[in-house]
Amino acid sequence: WRAAWFAWLIGKPFDEAALPPATQAFERFKRALAAGEVAEVPDVPFQMLTALELQPVHWAQIARAGSWQMVRQNLNTLARHGVFEIDGMAELVAAKLRDPKAVEQARAFPYQLLAAYKATGDAVPAVVRDALQDALEASLANVPLFEGRVVVCPDVSGSMSSAVTGQRGSATSSVRCIDVAALVAAAVLRKNPRARVLPFE
Repeated sequence: WRAAWFAWLIGKPFDEAALPPATQAFERFKRALAAGEVAEVPDVPFQMLTALELQPVHWAQIARAGSWQMVRQNLNTLARHGVFEIDGMAELVAAKLRDPKAVEQARAFPYQLLAAYKATGDAVPAVVRDALQDALEASLANVPLFEGRVVVCPDVSGSMSSAVTGQRGSATSSVRCIDVAALVAAAVLRKNPRARVLPFE
């Protein structure tokens, strides 16, 4: 299988029957797409599928099978490809996102959910955006409880209004440094009610 797989990887002739099952399924899927047939999405990394001409039903299968983190990071992509126009998919994605066990297993922190919430476009349904807020609430369980006297000092000076990623053209985050500082302070205060928050500039 190694010889066949490496030949496949570099575009040389290969024996498809010798390929690993996942690669065989991927090849069958590509042929079905080219023939205009609806086929089951293979169990391969989602990045291998994004360059293909997928239909909304395929994107819906990817959303169903995808990990919690993958779905959280690709809500606008799912919306752009018509997933939320399929009956029941907005509710399915929302249920996946707000599942407390999935949030815990993903070790999600509030910042990741704030970023996802602020990045969602208008095409992402309200039920999914609400689920991100529920997930943020659940993610507070992943914030540590600190011993002793706790003081959080967020910087609130003017420079904190800049994007957390810096200026990166179209890749600039909608999350500002001050948003992150406020969220960290609020999360620590939630788990450590006797903590003090002392903003400074």
